[in-house]
Amino acid sequence: MGLNGLMSVIGLGINRSFLFNFMIYPTLKEVEAADREQLGRWYRGLQSPGWAYLNKSNFNEKLTEETEIMDLIVMRFKEAGMFTPELSKQIGWEGRV
Repeated sequence: MGLNGLMSVIGLGINRSFLFNFMIYPTLKEVEAADREQLGRWYRGLQSPGWAYLNKSNFNEKLTEETEIMDLIVMRFKEAGMFTPELSKQIGWEGRV
């Protein structure tokens, strides 16, 4: 999306933070080393796999790569016990980056 398209989207009332406030996918090695809090941040804050690559030539490659990463995040976070009320409150919803 070019600058004009972006300005159009912003002009439609979409929150700017939605457009620019997103996490970058970690590597598999980072996921393997992450603690429960970090796993929870990724679980809650990452966009759906492939989202950042829609309409790009490497979409299928990135979709496969990010799906593998997200699957590992979900598996490890489930093994760690998922969210507790305390962890959920600690991570919050604002400023997920």
